[in-house]
Amino acid sequence: SDQAQLLRDPKGFSERISTAAQRYDSLYAAYLEQDYSRVMTGTTALLSALQKDPKAAPTALLQANTIGRLYGYTAYKSALRNLQKDYPNTAVANDAQLRLASFENKPPEANFSGALSGERRYLALLFSETYHRAQDQEYKRLFKQAHPRYQIAREVFTPGKTFYIIYGFEDEAAAQKLMSSEFFKQNPLSDQSFFVILGSHYKTLQLFKNLPAYKKWTVDQKKAP
Repeated sequence: SDQAQLLRDPKGFSERISTAAQRYDSLYAAYLEQDYSRVMTGTTALLSALQKDPKAAPTALLQANTIGRLYGYTAYKSALRNLQKDYPNTAVANDAQLRLASFENKPPEANFSGALSGERRYLALLFSETYHRAQDQEYKRLFKQAHPRYQIAREVFTPGKTFYIIYGFEDEAAAQKLMSSEFFKQNPLSDQSFFVILGSHYKTLQLFKNLPAYKKWTVDQKKAP
């Protein structure tokens, strides 16, 4: 127990908890920056060091959220269940239970459907990435310089694959036209590819990581009479 550890080694116990809190803060900052590789490595090491101490539960939740962002809905649910098992009777485990219950009550749909009225369209630029903050900031700065009327945001898709999502288009034709911009030829990214996507479809794509299914759906839509 915490009390027993404190009695055996009060200085060491306090330092361990203090260091863990500092490392959590650093990893949470990396999570907000979408540096998920660093978060996964750091949380794995921290959870191993804390050996299922209840105070590690927030770190376990941070890792579960990261797993969800990288691997999608099914992996996220599995991570939440593991959190409940490893850190029972904690506030974080209760939170995980509420999230799982909400999924059971209203499971998200993995299918794609037609556009909603007034729905936003994005130009999705998918590329291979090893994250470097300075490179990301410079790319976005150059894009805004070349195309000030549009907005651009970086969003990780899967391990090693990232989107730049570009938005602010008046219609689909404007998004399609931007694909041929000289900017993308002058500032090529590794394995870059483009497609225009509805906002609701992008949300589904990020949740389920089902890019092959989305590509098949778009092909089928073009074939439909």
